[in-house]
Amino acid sequence: MNGPARFVVATAVIALLAGCSTVRYADQADTAVVVPDEFTASATSQAPAPEVCAALPGPQASELLARVDSNNPDLLAATARLRSAEALARAAGAGLLPRFDVSVNGSRGTGLFVSSTGSGTNTPVTFYQGSVAASYEIDAWRRVRNERDAAALDAGVTAASLDALAITINASAADTWFAWQAQQELVDLLETQRDTSRRFLELTRLRFGLGQVPAQDIGRQKQQLLEVERQLEIAKSAAAVLATQLELLAGAAPGTLDLGTQRTQQSSLPPLPDPGIPAALAGARPDVRAARLQLEAADRRTAAAVAQRLPMLNLSASLSSIEQSLGDLFSDALWSAGAALAAPL
Repeated sequence: MNGPARFVVATAVIALLAGCSTVRYADQADTAVVVPDEFTASATSQAPAPEVCAALPGPQASELLARVDSNNPDLLAATARLRSAEALARAAGAGLLPRFDVSVNGSRGTGLFVSSTGSGTNTPVTFYQGSVAASYEIDAWRRVRNERDAAALDAGVTAASLDALAITINASAADTWFAWQAQQELVDLLETQRDTSRRFLELTRLRFGLGQVPAQDIGRQKQQLLEVERQLEIAKSAAAVLATQLELLAGAAPGTLDLGTQRTQQSSLPPLPDPGIPAALAGARPDVRAARLQLEAADRRTAAAVAQRLPMLNLSASLSSIEQSLGDLFSDALWSAGAALAAPL
């Protein structure tokens, strides 16, 4: 074996060893943090979380939250990103399948036509050309598979991010709903207090006419009424702001969503849900799942990048035919087949 050949073989062996020694950091994520023993003890089992969450807001708020899930612009955008990531994951797996290219075209030109008498004339001739080519890369170092797995993990990251966003937006909608309910109760209370202050003002005026109270009492009662009316306007403005926030969360323009006037009656809270084992709560969080999937996707991309330094073997085959009649294509075709080995230096 001559010197250049030995150099090529040695380079391939070194690259192969480098590809086999790729470190996968996702496998070490569980050992990065030591979980205390008290984090493995489960609490007393109580009501399931979905039933508790459904019972808290009441039926009217449940309809609003359902509209938030279906019409919120941020959730719709995140859903579209998920569909795009899933499509990219499917496209990344196409490299594991053979590639076929088929083409058929026709051309017309002037060619030399020789008659039986030996005389030649330039005659317009129509030619049809067709070809079928197939190629396939042998994924010996799992480069294509790692790229496909990384794209699939990216889709999982997008799905987990969508779950985290849905939890955040639903929590914000529920919190805003209860704040709006409380503000409506405050408006009702202040309206009752305003009516009472008005009656006290009329009563004070009557007592002043009878000489039972001084004139200062009328002024104090007017000041109290004005203060209640001021607080009432502030409460109504705050309720309007909360209603607008609910409409925006539900994907509706301000003033177009009928929130109704019914108050949520919650006589008693349902039993609290079982929080589960503390160590398992972190894994149940979608943002933590997304971070773990990002780490695994980075592992796959690192392995694919290492495989880029290794030789690639491609198999190819093709058929081609040129005929004067379209129906005669591939009746007498030329074929070729081969293999190509390429390695970066």
